[in-house]
Amino acid sequence: MDMPKISVIIPTYNRAKVISRSVESVLTQTYHNIELIVVDDGSTDDTLTVLSKYGDQIKVIEEPNGGVGQARNMGLKAATGDDIGFLDSDDYYLPTKIEEQVSYLCDHPSIDIVLCDWRVISAQDETINIEFKLQCSMKDVLNEILWKDIYGLFPVHTALFKRQCLKKVHGFDTTLAVREEQDFWLRMALAGYQFDTIEKILCVYVNSPDSKGKNLDRTEGAMLRILDKVFSHPELPAETARLKDEIFARTYLHLVRPMCHRSDADNRGKIRIARGYANKAFQNSPDITNWRTDTVLPLLYLVLDIDVDDAVSVLLEILSDIPDEDLRSNLLSRLHVVLAFRAYSEGKRMMVLKSILRAFSKNTKIYNNRGIRSILIRSMLPLPLQPLKGE
Repeated sequence: MDMPKISVIIPTYNRAKVISRSVESVLTQTYHNIELIVVDDGSTDDTLTVLSKYGDQIKVIEEPNGGVGQARNMGLKAATGDDIGFLDSDDYYLPTKIEEQVSYLCDHPSIDIVLCDWRVISAQDETINIEFKLQCSMKDVLNEILWKDIYGLFPVHTALFKRQCLKKVHGFDTTLAVREEQDFWLRMALAGYQFDTIEKILCVYVNSPDSKGKNLDRTEGAMLRILDKVFSHPELPAETARLKDEIFARTYLHLVRPMCHRSDADNRGKIRIARGYANKAFQNSPDITNWRTDTVLPLLYLVLDIDVDDAVSVLLEILSDIPDEDLRSNLLSRLHVVLAFRAYSEGKRMMVLKSILRAFSKNTKIYNNRGIRSILIRSMLPLPLQPLKGE
């Protein structure tokens, strides 16, 4: 196998306490033809002092603070590698990541971007870790990213991509304060570049409470700008264009629960916040009968968080500014479905039956749901309730 040169770009800002782990995870890779570029985005702590100990093992670029997108772009301009990867300065690679991804790209010349699975650990307690696997179709990454929640489909450091991709996608959008990596990969998909994945954990994401990606105040505006760009793109497939209303609504509905939970509002205040997002989500009063269930679930779960014993009243209050009776009936039906599954898990047969009947009275199509039919039949039989397959 040839030994293509790999450029790894690490943007950093005030990460003196953790950046050594990121840098050393690249320097100790089992693959050795690597140039490591660290772009210091105007740090005011000892980050540069820490980096100086690595000497000519790394290339350090200093620039005034301009945000992570601009820092990554500076790294891209300086990169001379055949393939390129990113790494944030509090995350790290596992030892064989680059070797395995380079080998995959060499063996699969039609693939432009190769991903991997990853582990998430807590910055506070590294004994807490969760393994994430990309269980989605790599043949339609555009829609996979659009259908994902507001935090994107995969962290930026899971990818290694061919330099040629930069011919059509010229770096990161520096007008985006957050979610700029989501925009980057969406543009890669729209440009027609091919993704694939290695089904193996090759890197680690460190979940920090101060991560910029958790700034919900900036997330809403960034996501709407990203979606505007996607749905005005000249190469947007027609089948994706038809999903515009639901994708925009999905963004609002996936924001509503974290926005409510991070606030100090009481239940009345949370209802007011949710009402605003519901109005935005359903402003076109689309027919949601054929919408994916997971589009509206965050709103329904928020309703249960506020008052599970009077969930119907809470939902109706949230929808009080929406005049479309069919839409209200559809959402009430789906709420009763959620309550039915909740009752089933708690072994409450009569509540399962009541909830399903109420759901059916609002929307007869819910009986087409195999899960609903299954718990209905099981609840009617004089047998112990068993967990459904996949629960």
